[in-house]
Amino acid sequence: MKGTRGNNMDRLDLNSVDIPRPEYPRPQFVRDTWMNLNGQWDFLFDFGNSGMDRRLWQDDELDKAMRSSAMPVSITVPFCPESRLSGIGYTDWIAAVWYRRRFRLDASQTAGRVLLPFGAIDYHSVIWINGAKACEHKGGYASFELDVTALVTNGENTVVVYAQDDNRSGIQPCGKQARLYYSNGCDYTRTTGIWQTVWLEFTPREALTYIRITPDVASEAALLDIETVGGHAVEAVASYNGCEVGRACVPLTGGRAHLELRLAQLHLWELGKPELYDLTVSLDTGDTVRSYFGMRSVSLSDTALLLNGRPVFMRTVKDQGFNPGGVDPICQEVFYAVTKEMDRTRPVIDASGGVHFKTDMYDVHDYEQDPAKLKERFDKMLDDPSFVAFGIATDDDKYLTQQYDLFVDSAFIGKRVFSCLIMIFVC
Repeated sequence: MKGTRGNNMDRLDLNSVDIPRPEYPRPQFVRDTWMNLNGQWDFLFDFGNSGMDRRLWQDDELDKAMRSSAMPVSITVPFCPESRLSGIGYTDWIAAVWYRRRFRLDASQTAGRVLLPFGAIDYHSVIWINGAKACEHKGGYASFELDVTALVTNGENTVVVYAQDDNRSGIQPCGKQARLYYSNGCDYTRTTGIWQTVWLEFTPREALTYIRITPDVASEAALLDIETVGGHAVEAVASYNGCEVGRACVPLTGGRAHLELRLAQLHLWELGKPELYDLTVSLDTGDTVRSYFGMRSVSLSDTALLLNGRPVFMRTVKDQGFNPGGVDPICQEVFYAVTKEMDRTRPVIDASGGVHFKTDMYDVHDYEQDPAKLKERFDKMLDDPSFVAFGIATDDDKYLTQQYDLFVDSAFIGKRVFSCLIMIFVC
């Protein structure tokens, strides 16, 4: 396939589709046999975090609690209750929440393995299937997957989810979720409970479980590391623009295989022309997944980041995805020192946008929210090599103002990589 693959759901009216976020959520490991569980779920606020004591994973207890609740008792998944798209939009503190969803399975779906992946639940979650505890998970940002084959049956099934979240505890990662009631500084509206797609996936008993794709531009090949449950051999087929350009088959050893997929045509993934290959990987026992990859090399010289052997001047856009307001934290000298102690080859970016400390990479923050004004301001950089914005000189590889001169070691000035970071906030 040529070009890039994108998610257009943000540009759609969610009321015009039956299931929000209907696309398969794992585009580099796609199966056709799946069921999207997004949409309307039963829901209950648990402000006292007493639901475990009340055994709310049991249908009758959850029904009783929902009948007596003065708060909304349904929610649109995968949107968190703080969001308007969830149908609730409650932004005060939430100690815990409960979800319930019923789904039906037929004999063809339960013939093999039944998997239940969650894109993300913030923060501490417990899952029950048909009244039996299936999983407990901590981590608000990581996806996880349950094998619920032994817990589901033909016909109606029920999944119950409990999520507990305490951003003020100081013992759980919470990113830029506000610890005060209002958004403040660079902290924004909190996220509680399910906030990514939930789905069911149906696979053969012997199936593919993992694929890692590494481009090798010099050899004009893609290197695949594959893991499976069962099976004897795997085959990979690459195509470009609908035409097959590579095929390879290797035996499995202990459920693992390393495969070199040589390409008859080399089309590099480049800035402005991000060419992609389609990939199909098949296990000899019948499981098949679809993926895609780009062929590119990334390396560092003394002075630049090299993409496919050519230097790239990084002028990037940061889509932060939070409400307007706030700045990134200052990159302290101790952060630089600790990073270099762990890995001296790793570049450090100064993301403060204000007073800069010792760093390998500098950026400029611009919080202008009017696209026309933003364009007018930075169009000047194209015509005037000595353009100065916010007191920052860009000519002759310099990045100095009086305030920066106080903190930046001059030995790094000629060796730094410059990045212009334009902040775009999405409500």
